[in-house]
Amino acid sequence: MLKLKSEIPIKKLVLMKNTGASKILITSPSFNVDENIGGISSFTKLLIENNHSIEYVLFVRGKKDFERRGFIWLIRQPIVLLNFIKILINEKSIKIVHINMPLDSIGVVRDSSLVVIAGCFRKKVILHFHGGNYNLNKRIPLFLKTFLNISILLSKKIITQGKKEEEFFIDYFNINFKNILFISNSVKVPIPPPIKSKSTLKILYLGRIDRNKGLKEIALALEQLKNKIDFQFIIAGDGPDKDDFIGDCKRRIPNNYHYMGIITGKKKEMVLDETNIFLMPSYYEGLPYALLEAMAYKLVPIVTPVGSIPEIVEDGKNGFLVPIYNYKAIINSIMELDKNPKKFEELGHNAYETIKSDYSLSSYLNKINAVYSNLYPKILNIKKI
Repeated sequence: MLKLKSEIPIKKLVLMKNTGASKILITSPSFNVDENIGGISSFTKLLIENNHSIEYVLFVRGKKDFERRGFIWLIRQPIVLLNFIKILINEKSIKIVHINMPLDSIGVVRDSSLVVIAGCFRKKVILHFHGGNYNLNKRIPLFLKTFLNISILLSKKIITQGKKEEEFFIDYFNINFKNILFISNSVKVPIPPPIKSKSTLKILYLGRIDRNKGLKEIALALEQLKNKIDFQFIIAGDGPDKDDFIGDCKRRIPNNYHYMGIITGKKKEMVLDETNIFLMPSYYEGLPYALLEAMAYKLVPIVTPVGSIPEIVEDGKNGFLVPIYNYKAIINSIMELDKNPKKFEELGHNAYETIKSDYSLSSYLNKINAVYSNLYPKILNIKKI
């Protein structure tokens, strides 16, 4: 079985000794956190490292966070497709191709090409939709809708991250309900649950630092709060708008923020254990992996009701849902938590219980393996994980 502790180069995957076992090719951005910070890579890495019933072949595709989509990037794209073809030719034991498609313009065009190529090789394709600005969006340009229709037609199974997304695709793309299902992302849940200290509000932003995550509203809200309550704002991650966001925080809340860079492993666990509010007022989403991680550590989420988030966060029960672009609602939510420690503790406990009961890793693996086995029964022996 292929276990990935860090990114494995494509050449190494292509030249791997064929053991004869049936394999699944899965696509993802780089696992190297110096090159990419995002939910798809976190999800895929977790899946590969923990799904011991499956032998995966990883195909790395997608722009690095620091990379510009210029001429050099453009001329490299045909090479990506050729590498994909090379893997399918060399790895005869690949039976299923699992395409993780972000619902943005570049992702749809690029991954639709991979779906077509996999179809030409008569592989069984799973099309797994993730967040993006065209998620739950009926204003999809005609050319992108055409790419999506072709991908859907050539795929044996379509997976969404939430029930609402499943219903959207069935209705908007006229998909047979038998060919689509939702499987929510999952995380490892700490047991026993962490014990939180509420002496100081420690607010966490974790993940890809992108303006579409509501960075402007975060900075405006925290600037208004700095003279009202005592708080620390911890930023962890990287992304295209990191410098602008850090600069904005430096101007608005110079004494209340701390940038930790990219955190992984034990360091990430320590930060999750020491913080108590998760803040990510995104403009659009699928189901953020960082949100699930935070709730698993009893952080109270303050998030927007976009994508599949409302299926996990219930306003006032296990977190707060605030309108997009509304920094005043963020202020009100944080102030309420500061004034009501009992409510703070209750919401954090409920957030943990939500993840523990409905978003555990073992449940996810059983569901995804059932999909694999349904498409190719010999791919694994289903066992309760």
